[in-house]
Amino acid sequence: MLASSKRTVALEEAVEALQAEIATLRTALDHALRGSDRIDALSRAADNAQAIEALRREMEKPREQPPERAAPELRELNITYRAQCTGYVSLRFVGGSRNEVQLYVGFESPTQLVGSMSGEINSYTGTVVRRGELWRAERAKGGSWVFGGSGVICVFTPFA
Repeated sequence: MLASSKRTVALEEAVEALQAEIATLRTALDHALRGSDRIDALSRAADNAQAIEALRREMEKPREQPPERAAPELRELNITYRAQCTGYVSLRFVGGSRNEVQLYVGFESPTQLVGSMSGEINSYTGTVVRRGELWRAERAKGGSWVFGGSGVICVFTPFA
C-alpha cells in the first residue's frame, strides 16, 4: 500500500507540475495574442499614415488655376463658343428690338435647346455650361449684336 501511496503522490505532483506548465503556457499565449493585436493595430496605423502622406502629397500638387478674370463677359449672339471653364450663360431682354432668342448647348455641337425667350419685357433664360461644352445664343432673325440692335444682352459668368 505504501508503494501505491507513493505512486499517487508522484502522480499528483506530476499533475500539479503539468498544471503549472499549462498556466505558464496560457500566460505566454495571452501575451502573444496581445502582441498580435498590437501588431495588427500598428499595421493599421502604418497604413493610415501612408494614406495620410499620399493625401498630403496630392494636396501639395499644383492645381488648375481658375481663369485670371472671373468676371462676367458680354458675348455676341449667333456665335458658337466653347466654355473654357464651367460658368453660367444668361440672356435677358433690356429693351429695343423684340426678337426670339434661343439658347443651345452640347459637347459635340450646340444642338440641345435649353432655353428660349420671346424678347418681351422681363424675359430671361439661362443655363449652366460645363467646361468644354459648346454653347450658342441664337437670334431668330439673324444678326450678331452683343447689345443695342437686338434688345437682348448675353452674358457668360465663369464660376471661380
